[in-house]
Amino acid sequence: MIHYIKEENPEINSAIIEAANNTELDPKAVALGAYMTYILLETAMKEDSADDIALRDFTTD
Repeated sequence: MIHYIKEENPEINSAIIEAANNTELDPKAVALGAYMTYILLETAMKEDSADDIALRDFTTD
């Protein structure tokens, strides 16, 4: 998961690492939560996009 984000969105990866290092909480836990949130949002956006395409297929002009 981390390698995927590092390759696909290095800016996001850097922001996650910076935020994790600048917290009073456990940095590993903060980073893991951020990575998981990113993957969940990305998945939701892909599903939403697929739903939009499916709706377009059924729409007639």
